Amino acid sequence: VSANVNGGYSSGTTIQRDTTVETSSVTTFVSEPQGNNFAAEGGFHATFRLPKKISLQTAFKYNRNYSSVNKLRFADAVAEANLDKVTSDVHTYNYDTYNVSLGLARRHKKGVNINGTLAVQYDNQRRSEVMPQQGNTDAGYISVIPRLQVNYMKNHKNVSLLLNAQPELPSFEQVRQDFDVTNPMFVSRGNPDLKKSTNYNVSVMSSAFLDTQHSVNMTVNASYVDDRIVPRTKYLTEAMTVGGYEMSPGTTFSTYDNVDGSVSASANISWSTRIRLLKLGLYVSAAY
Repeated sequence: VSANVNGGYSSGTTIQRDTTVETSSVTTFVSEPQGNNFAAEGGFHATFRLPKKISLQTAFKYNRNYSSVNKLRFADAVAEANLDKVTSDVHTYNYDTYNVSLGLARRHKKGVNINGTLAVQYDNQRRSEVMPQQGNTDAGYISVIPRLQVNYMKNHKNVSLLLNAQPELPSFEQVRQDFDVTNPMFVSRGNPDLKKSTNYNVSVMSSAFLDTQHSVNMTVNASYVDDRIVPRTKYLTEAMTVGGYEMSPGTTFSTYDNVDGSVSASANISWSTRIRLLKLGLYVSAAY
């Protein structure tokens, strides 16, 4: 059984001067950011020994994060009536994660160790916003997270295979449907239909001591990202209406989208030896 709690609080005042080029006027904004955050994590795991050197592992994890932001901007250092509701930021944020996993591990007398885990994770994000827009956003994501590791070690040789998956959730700024029109010529908006992305990884690592003087190491990695989250920016040559908001020609509109899977791969091989007479080591590697 494990538990962890941490938190913090911050506040302060900053002054920003904004110069308008057309009129050469200077406006003073007073920014008063206040915020606090809280995080708690707890869970348990149990291991059961089974025949034939097999062990069964089960675990449950819970993580909660809470934060609040109170950032107010005024067009006047004294008159709070001049509150700038467009650039002020007042919101609370709650993020809960539930993770249940089941794993099997087996040790073989011939030098083979196998560890496999299958986890189901649910992430729930909730944001209550007062400014610049008023409203609540609630998003939930379910992920299946597999992991398999196989190790073989014998006669100064070691080979390891790792397969795993890791979800990547969109942030609230990426899914919020309200427009940021602080600058009407550079409009941004999230995508409420944005999906989570999943990164699938495969790694193969091998090392061998050819003799007491020489060794060879090799690593190969490959990954595939499903529904990768990317920013999209479009320069409008004609008027365009999105979500009921009309943008004029010459506006730059930015948002986020999912793209088809992307693939990446890398490889590295190295060779090392000892030069006894010089008491030095020589290392050569090649990477792709």
